[in-house]
Amino acid sequence: MKVRIEAKVKDYTGISACVAFANGVAEAGITENQLAYFKRAGYRLTILGNSGKGGKPAVGKGKDSKPADTDSGKTGGDAGEGDSVGGEPEA
Repeated sequence: MKVRIEAKVKDYTGISACVAFANGVAEAGITENQLAYFKRAGYRLTILGNSGKGGKPAVGKGKDSKPADTDSGKTGGDAGEGDSVGGEPEA
């Protein structure tokens, strides 16, 4: 699924969960494991492409966020994805 990911640190440039960020923003195709990581870590996510559904906000900020529509059926599992990754500086 393709998503737009906004980091908590607005000027963050680097790699987090195997996704490259520039100036706090990334747009990438990600796995369900990466999606789960970004949701848990408090990133703001917008689904850009998922079975014809575009532009749907996936998650707001913090624990009061609504879950994303994750009906793509993809499963992750590649090394380097999920809980064992990070790298974003704390705000």
